[in-house]
Amino acid sequence: MKRTVLLVVVIFVLLLSLMVALAATHSETPNDPRVNPDANACYTGGSWAGKCKLDDELWIAGWYEIRLEYGLISGNQVPDQYKWILPQATEEPAGKPLPKPL
Repeated sequence: MKRTVLLVVVIFVLLLSLMVALAATHSETPNDPRVNPDANACYTGGSWAGKCKLDDELWIAGWYEIRLEYGLISGNQVPDQYKWILPQATEEPAGKPLPKPL
């Protein structure tokens, strides 16, 4: 009888510990793609924080954006549907100077 009770208590403690470990909030892991595979520019502290809301496309693009910011991927590795996140070229086209600001 004592062994059964002890076994049930041990199992309960292990399950409770597992639930606590799995319920760790995102804020406990850094929003750094070098250490967190779920890092995203949409998360708190990211360059797009508060802008993504419920837009799934922005959340996916945010995953690529933060990796671009950290230099972990190049623009060639961004899927075509998210190329709009790439910085626009600011170089002058050959033979055509950019207009001067007023």
